[in-house]
Amino acid sequence: MFDIAYDEYLGEPFRMIHNGVDISGYFYVLDVKGRSLSPNEIHATQRFNGSYRFKKRTKTPVPLTVKAMMVCESDFELREKLNELNGILSTEEPVTISFSDEPEFTYYGILSSVTEDGEVNGTHLFTMTFWRPEASKTKETKRLLISTTTAQFIITGQTETPWVIEVDFAQATSSFKLESNVGLYILLNYEFVAGDRLVISFDGRKVFLNGKDLRSAVSMSSNYVLLQPGEVILKASHDCDLIYDERFY
Repeated sequence: MFDIAYDEYLGEPFRMIHNGVDISGYFYVLDVKGRSLSPNEIHATQRFNGSYRFKKRTKTPVPLTVKAMMVCESDFELREKLNELNGILSTEEPVTISFSDEPEFTYYGILSSVTEDGEVNGTHLFTMTFWRPEASKTKETKRLLISTTTAQFIITGQTETPWVIEVDFAQATSSFKLESNVGLYILLNYEFVAGDRLVISFDGRKVFLNGKDLRSAVSMSSNYVLLQPGEVILKASHDCDLIYDERFY
């Protein structure tokens, strides 16, 4: 990576972490947009009298736009930096993106377009736009210990979130069940043995036992639902962990 040392003349640089890589060494961030208030998309139907009936609202993902300045000693060095940056930003799917002024939050996005704002004598101004699949950003990963005794938990965050269940079986059993008071219900009928590790994921309805697909064991009565912020009562037939990411707008 090139040593730019922007702080010598622009102060401590504003850092951007893309897919785990601090790319601030390639450019100086001048402006970031897309992190303000979260807008609503309103769904409504028009009545015969011209008025509207509100139906629902949905959250619309706002793209992240990052205006940046790249400063090099020569045009050749500029071209080399751009080639390296192209390799870093070229991902097959949305990846994690975070910024130094809110390091506790993580966005997900993929580079969708670049606007060139000028290039002269090794200095290049450009604006990157990152498409986001979700309107929310994530904060902390929470791990709830669910036992065979009914207990109340608080799901933190501002909006619904997917989850993962992890079970390490200490003894043999012919089934695994997790139930709640909010519609979440998981039942697997299978002869588990001590030492088995079961992982159930909301995303993709994936189920793995010791790394192998076990979706065939999921009962038709199971109900995969997202976790909603607030109180929830949970109980399982075997001690397990329920893992989720806090989601905020």
